[in-house]
Amino acid sequence: MKFAAPQPIRQPLEQRDKSKHCAYHRDYGHMTNDCRSLRRKVENMLLRGELADYLTTKEYVKPRETNPWSVDGNQVKVIHAIHGRSEDDQESDEVYRSRLRITHKLRLSSVNTIVSRSINIRFGDGDLSIVQLSHEDPLVISLLVVNCMIKRVLIDPWSSANIIAKTVFEQLEIPSLSVRPTFSPLMGFDGTKVDPLGVIDLSVTAAKRTLKENFVLTEIHPSYNLIMGRGWIHRMNGVSSTLHQVMRCLSPDGKEVIDLRGDQVAAKEYYMLTQNEAKKAEDEAEAKKPTEESLEAVEVILGDPRKITYMGSSPIAEEKEALIKVIRRNADAFA
Repeated sequence: MKFAAPQPIRQPLEQRDKSKHCAYHRDYGHMTNDCRSLRRKVENMLLRGELADYLTTKEYVKPRETNPWSVDGNQVKVIHAIHGRSEDDQESDEVYRSRLRITHKLRLSSVNTIVSRSINIRFGDGDLSIVQLSHEDPLVISLLVVNCMIKRVLIDPWSSANIIAKTVFEQLEIPSLSVRPTFSPLMGFDGTKVDPLGVIDLSVTAAKRTLKENFVLTEIHPSYNLIMGRGWIHRMNGVSSTLHQVMRCLSPDGKEVIDLRGDQVAAKEYYMLTQNEAKKAEDEAEAKKPTEESLEAVEVILGDPRKITYMGSSPIAEEKEALIKVIRRNADAFA
């Protein structure tokens, strides 16, 4: 059986492992058995029934996706993105999936990983081998907050506060009585003030630590589900790098380094969603602009095409006729 030629491997040749060869790509960099492109190709063919003759059973059922998040063996609730395409979005699912295909090829596990190394926190070229380059992606991770795994959490060392949107807070199912009032507004870089709904303490678990963190609760439409500021980064003994797409933390005993990996796919998906929303808002604003009214020539003196004036074409027939009569009665004014 022959397959159509796949997209070439995007990783630069000098960064590939030349001891590994993929028969599907006919190139170096990974083994055929580890080729995700081939795996997806075969799975799609199975779903379409094109490989039925090669199956022991004639029907292929795609394995159900499971919730990979668990704490002490117990699965936890997962809060995904607040954003989503609106129901009246005209872009088809197939078009949307095709636009995201390249980023899904590069999805990394966002589960925390423990790296045994010296206690010095550093970044090197080895960290870039699992990052799509070049990129301008923010560092977006997943965090266990209270008893929920929250996706699309922005690590922002420029923010002095941890921020949670009301829509996310409601999904945590915490009594609103836990929220304390505050009179300190959030300040944007442009000086814009946002009055928060209050503040609340929530437990955040990552890198073998559970910290009680103070969050500012806002009612604004969130860009991300959570924003974790520099105070939390410092209390985690962590250093974040958007280039390397990782927040690297010392363990509580200081004997190992624990990585909180970024999810470039989540970052790119959000970027595409915001681009779509911005374009939609722009189109709506454009549609609300008054259209340029067409003009209609009117003979000031009936039968004399040399003396004309112009009037808008919008008046109804009765008004239009009355205006023309006024113009012709005062023809001298248009000389």
